[in-house]
Amino acid sequence: MNKKLRTYKILVADDEPHVASELKFSLENNTEHVQYKILNALTGEETLQKAVREKPDLIILDMMIPKNRLSAIDPRQGLEIYKRLQKDPATKEIDIIFSSAFKINNIQEETSNEDIQQFIKFHDDDEKYDYIKELSQNQFLSHKHI
Repeated sequence: MNKKLRTYKILVADDEPHVASELKFSLENNTEHVQYKILNALTGEETLQKAVREKPDLIILDMMIPKNRLSAIDPRQGLEIYKRLQKDPATKEIDIIFSSAFKINNIQEETSNEDIQQFIKFHDDDEKYDYIKELSQNQFLSHKHI
């Protein structure tokens, strides 16, 4: 019996392309229930475009992503992208995980006025990847897909 795998799309919004490559490498062996499609956006503008076009299940959003290819890294750009995604009916239901080298207290201060549900500090990449695997598995168990 050939079981069709569900596809879980993850958009990695980070100006460092190796972040998406590492995620893909980590998740590609986890094909029991889910097949992962990893997309990459190197700027805030590209993130917004791909979010609308690709409709990912999850966005991993760098807090310090540059707005476009000509701009410098901006510590508030990730938050601005988040706000725009939340306002757009086409993207407001997408799960978002912030990725940051900032200490979690700094992020909580920066985002204190925002409607952010949860803060999780991953101790290493394996812990983050395990969380993403669990999130993707739970999404397909809790939602009806035709």
